[in-house]
Amino acid sequence: MAIYKNKDIETNINERGAELGNINVNFYTEDNGTASIRIKIKNQQGAPINFNNTDMLPRLDLYAKDGSIFTKEPVSIILPEQGIIQYKVSDYVIRHEGKMDCKLFLENGTESVHVANFYFVIKDSGITGAIGKEIKVEVLEDMIEKVLIDNVDKFKGQDADPQEVKTLLEPYAENVAKQEFEKLSTAKQIDSEVILARDNKESLNDRLDGMQFGIGICANDFGASTNADWQVNRDAFQQANDLAYAQNGGTVYALPGTYEVKGIKQDSNVTFELKDVVLKNPDGLVPDVIATRNYSTTGSSVEGDNFKITVNDSKDIQVGTVIAIEGTGGILRTQQTTLSSPLGLNDTTINLVEDDGKFPTNGLLRVDNELIRYSTIKSKVVTITERGALGTVASTHTQSSKIGLAPVEYNEVLEKDGATLTLKDEVSLSVKNAQITFGPINFGVKSGVIDGNKVNGGAPSSVYGMSWTTARFGYIEHTVFKNCDQGGLIMMRGVRDSTLIAPTFKDVGVYVLPSGNKGAGLWMFQGCQNNKVISPNFIGAGWVGCYIDDRTTIANEFDKPNTENFITNFTVDFNNKPAGYNPGMIIAGSNRNIFTSGTIRGSYTGIKIERGSQFLGEPEDGSDNEFSSVNLDANQPWNVSSQGNRLNNIIYSDRLIAQSVTDDSTLVYAVSPSKGKSAIFGDITFPDGIPSKPSITFSNDRDTGIIRYGDNTMGMVSNGQLIITLYNSLMRLKDGYTIETGTSEGTRIGNNANNKIGFYGKTPIVQQTTLQNTSGYTLQQLEYEVNAVKNVLRNLGLVSG
Repeated sequence: MAIYKNKDIETNINERGAELGNINVNFYTEDNGTASIRIKIKNQQGAPINFNNTDMLPRLDLYAKDGSIFTKEPVSIILPEQGIIQYKVSDYVIRHEGKMDCKLFLENGTESVHVANFYFVIKDSGITGAIGKEIKVEVLEDMIEKVLIDNVDKFKGQDADPQEVKTLLEPYAENVAKQEFEKLSTAKQIDSEVILARDNKESLNDRLDGMQFGIGICANDFGASTNADWQVNRDAFQQANDLAYAQNGGTVYALPGTYEVKGIKQDSNVTFELKDVVLKNPDGLVPDVIATRNYSTTGSSVEGDNFKITVNDSKDIQVGTVIAIEGTGGILRTQQTTLSSPLGLNDTTINLVEDDGKFPTNGLLRVDNELIRYSTIKSKVVTITERGALGTVASTHTQSSKIGLAPVEYNEVLEKDGATLTLKDEVSLSVKNAQITFGPINFGVKSGVIDGNKVNGGAPSSVYGMSWTTARFGYIEHTVFKNCDQGGLIMMRGVRDSTLIAPTFKDVGVYVLPSGNKGAGLWMFQGCQNNKVISPNFIGAGWVGCYIDDRTTIANEFDKPNTENFITNFTVDFNNKPAGYNPGMIIAGSNRNIFTSGTIRGSYTGIKIERGSQFLGEPEDGSDNEFSSVNLDANQPWNVSSQGNRLNNIIYSDRLIAQSVTDDSTLVYAVSPSKGKSAIFGDITFPDGIPSKPSITFSNDRDTGIIRYGDNTMGMVSNGQLIITLYNSLMRLKDGYTIETGTSEGTRIGNNANNKIGFYGKTPIVQQTTLQNTSGYTLQQLEYEVNAVKNVLRNLGLVSG
């Protein structure tokens, strides 16, 4: 049974023609009888041609690089109902090395339709010698026949026998045909070079025009089209990316237009040049339009050298790569407690002092230097599945030992020697077969538009225009992110040393009132470090401009503060009016980040710096961040609830209606309040709130405070719960709560509906019935009624004895 090298392609018959270009297959000169091409032919509506319902048959002409011409190559119809034909490359064709231009027609003797142009490449196997220029016999026969017909016609009406004339003319006709072939062959050789020069575009001008949009690998050559569905475009851009990556890097570009696409994976050393190109999510749902390709392998610390680690697969790891090493990041500061009892070697459960439900349902815990895998945490009891995980040593642990979630450690590769990596930082815990994840380096996007096509009211899961994970040296230049759901660009899980130049984030975020608002133009999430953002613009309907966030709602092994990121010359200019909490810029639980030289307008709060809300042990402090030289046009200039930050050279506008919130340890200086108002005691009002976000709160307790709950109604909140509601003529206490006055004396209202009032130390009693009218009573009857009153007073605690 023959083994074929086969290539499948598709083409549509339409008025524009089909320039398929390179069909991306390489045959070799020794592939005798084993090379084939299957072609599926569709009509203008995209339905397959049914050869059972037409008299038109396929014709294939080939033009070799060396000038050889092969017309009417044998083509078989193998699946007539599906419009599929097959060309088995002839032995006399396969021996011609180089580019082979192909023209496919459908014809029936009187009609002809030009279906497609394409080419493939035949490479020299290095076994046979060079082959000279060839002409297929059928070509010469056609030429000779034409010469004979043209000349025999001259003798019509004369006495000469036409057959005799034809016999006499045959040598002449053959010679003329050969001369014509030589001219055609030379012309085809020149035409072949022109085709190569114009790179299969309609004309050389088309290629020259296209070159201004990108020099590199064109996604259109792989099938990308403004008329194609998103899967076709995804595959085309992916093939272009993969080819660039296989060539150790390069540029991927596309011709101008809007392409519906999502799910593209970008690799190291690949740049997407998107001049005049829009990449649009087709439905606003996951996956993201472009995401970095991320990898995983396993690795083990090198004995005696904690700056080195050996990995199972290092082929996609480069010097400079950021890696995340499972379980070696210590104990997560925000998600830790202590043992409530000693832990023995044979114990299958762990007793904790406290558990606030912020632990993940399963994962990896660290206590001292032992890693422990668990399957559940419930009611302060951990169910163990593995002691001494990742090659650590199982041991006993004393009561009150610290225990918490074991996060990853982010590190950088300084050197690579086969499977051994030398790291920038020492691995803090020796491990074996730990999961290692990493992303690309030296990648980015230049110009273009990423359109998230966000879902009205918000997609069911977080959708971004572009996402970078555990990556390094990424870059964005003059790219627009618009209409994105959760975010325009998210940099997450240890992205480092990346640069964004003049990105624009327009209409990013969604509003699901009263409490479902979400979305930021730019996110830095979980351990991002030393990234630079220069001249970003956050415009249109936005929720938050830039959000520097350290953690998930439920603890995650990748959680870590973001540090030393620098944002300068920024503009936030929102034109929406969302209700409630709407900051221009947020820093949560992160340190040493700088925002300088910018303007924030259109948000309710200009600047927000906080510790974050997910912690069982110590909160991340969110300290040593700085905002300087910022103009604020917001209702509340800032809300800084974490310690040790700096605000300076701040100017805020006349629109101020809510007082600034400032932690006592934050350094605030060179601030200009709006004219006619005091920075501390100005014309102060507060926004409406909800129980989870009170209008007025305390610096060390953000879940307790006062809210306006409705017209003429306010409430008091404790731990995010509405406890007291004050109406204009009524005060209502939440069910299940009691009122006490004094510590040893006073009035108490009971919990039950029939408990009315009692005095301190006495059980509340049911309200007494009204005494009867004593008018006309006898002395004995009056004595009886007085005793009844005494009993009521005694029960109420007003008299004793």
